Amino acid sequence: MADPRPYQVNGHNVTIADSANITREECLVLARCGVEAWNTWRRSNPVSLDILNHKYRNKADFSNFNFRANPIDFSNFRFEDGAQFCDTVFGSRVNFNGVQFGDSANFEGARFEGGASFRDAHFGQGSKFSKTQFIETADFIGVRFDAGTSFDSAHFFQAAKFHGAQFGNYTSFNDAQFGSFVDFDGALFGDITSFDGVQFSGAVSFAAKLSFPRLLGHDYEQRKRRSEADGNIPGGFQRVSFQRTTFCDSVSFSGRNFEGATFFSGSVFNVAPNFHSCRLNQNTSFDAKFPLVKGDENASRAYRTLKLAFAQQQAIREEQRFFKLEMQEEAARETGWRRWLYCTYSVISDFGFSISRPLLLLALTTLVATLIYANQAGLTIDFSGSHTAALVQFSIASAILGLEKLAEPAAIRLFGDLAKGVANYNLWVVLTLLAHKAVSLLALFLIGLALRNLFKMK
Repeated sequence: MADPRPYQVNGHNVTIADSANITREECLVLARCGVEAWNTWRRSNPVSLDILNHKYRNKADFSNFNFRANPIDFSNFRFEDGAQFCDTVFGSRVNFNGVQFGDSANFEGARFEGGASFRDAHFGQGSKFSKTQFIETADFIGVRFDAGTSFDSAHFFQAAKFHGAQFGNYTSFNDAQFGSFVDFDGALFGDITSFDGVQFSGAVSFAAKLSFPRLLGHDYEQRKRRSEADGNIPGGFQRVSFQRTTFCDSVSFSGRNFEGATFFSGSVFNVAPNFHSCRLNQNTSFDAKFPLVKGDENASRAYRTLKLAFAQQQAIREEQRFFKLEMQEEAARETGWRRWLYCTYSVISDFGFSISRPLLLLALTTLVATLIYANQAGLTIDFSGSHTAALVQFSIASAILGLEKLAEPAAIRLFGDLAKGVANYNLWVVLTLLAHKAVSLLALFLIGLALRNLFKMK
């Protein structure tokens, strides 16, 4: 250990006993000298890693301090790896804008009684310790944030843990970037929460269930009861927005109740989202982009869950959309003749949502049938001839159930004896008629189904 000596940093005199391992009290004194004093000292005394003892040396340690009476503006501080704010209490709104936290920033159990701003803060930047066995994460487990907390444009380069965190009203993560994994399991949210423009590069979980509530103490349970008394559903969202949000990996909202307006407009899901056991608000916008079809059973179940959730809201358009996505995944999973049936259903009607495709099928079937009837009657197509008019009449009338009477005069002219007034069909004509009528009825049914879906009729 070096001898204790004073440091003169930008006009501030600070005594640090060991420049290679600053203490909590020395951190506090140095931080009160301001950002220039702290950053100047930090550049000369970076954090080191004690691999044998599995800990950081010379780290910033503000754990268990109470800043109610004498707050510090931490904006643009360079803390580097291992910064500790465990169980720290902040009275007024605290500013961490632009802070460089490095790896393993720990705020577990901290309380932000006046809200906080972490705008453009950086957590973990792939430092020289990034390949060690340390868990490189921003740890906000059980942290309590009051109203007006912002993580806008913050960067989380590794895992971020908000397990059981308690957010007040007007919480914002707009345009933040998250790394390998994000854990919001059991977090409580206030009236308005925004994740607009966020990029989740790894998996993210917003599951309502808290896996270890006892570790978060009585404060979490008390706030949960207050939420119930206010009419809010514990673990639910009030108004929440995920507009233009990118989910690069899996995302789970399992068990969440969306009590207020919910927006996913412009969002991108690279993996089908998990909304199992959720309840959606009627004012929910889900105009999002979903992943390419892969025949994934989990994706099929995910879309089925959303289909049923919107069915309960009688949101027919959204219900139909997720039904279509479910069918596409089911089709990709099937094999043999069942896969062929799914593919046929998709091609000729887009799973019951296209009007133009079955109309085209009806027109092509009628045209092909007309040519076959002409061949069976020994005719050539000549639009100036009377037999051609009879041929077209016979083909169209035979295609539609109930119009058989209209086809009889043309049938006699083409296949019968005019003197006797009787049509004589051979076996091939009968088979052609049956096939023509079957395909035509299918096309008409699919047109009706598409019209029902278009006008959102049950």
